[in-house]
Formats: sequence, C-alpha cells, structure tokens
Amino acid sequence: MISFTLLIIFFAFYILYNTSEKSIKNPSFGFENWVKKEKEISKLLGLMMLLASCWTFCILFGFGSGSFIFMISLMTFGSLVLLLTPVKILSPKSILIILILSLCFEFLIF
Repeated sequence: MISFTLLIIFFAFYILYNTSEKSIKNPSFGFENWVKKEKEISKLLGLMMLLASCWTFCILFGFGSGSFIFMISLMTFGSLVLLLTPVKILSPKSILIILILSLCFEFLIF
C-alpha cells in the first residue's frame, strides 16, 4: 500500500511538473503530450492524486505522522523529478524496477 501511494505521489508531481511552461519536456512515459494540451485537467488530476495520497498516509499512520510522511515523500520525489528529468534518467523501466524492489521490501521484510 505504501509503495503504490509513493508511486501516486511521484506521478502526481511529474504531471504537475509537466504542466509548467519552464519545464524541460521529456516524453518518456507517453502521456506528456496530453498533459501539454490539457493543462487545467492535468493540474486538477495532479492535485487530486496528491490529496488522495495524503489521505491514504493519514489513514495508515494517523494525522500527524501521515502528513509528515507525505511532506517528506513529496519533497523527496519532487527533488528526484527536478534532478532526473532533464538528464533523461526517468523511464518506465527504471520506475518499474524501483516499484518491484519497493514492493519486495514492503511485503517480504516488513
């Protein structure tokens, strides 16, 4: 559950990043052209995804801890998107590998 919530935070920030005019466009996931055309809907979708992930963390960990974990995750993934998108390191393959490792750690260790 935590891994998928972190994935939602990543994609929400990535969508919001691509709605900016100053962002460096790197069409690696395939939906970037749609985000470019439908900016208002994309911003609403990104904000709704962020609210859903914040709500999920608050349900899982309580209000204080959940909101703190959400803020830390948002800062972490925001920094990763800003640093790795212009270098073109983010790809569906790398995100899938990170998700699989995260799910393995979540279900097998914890």
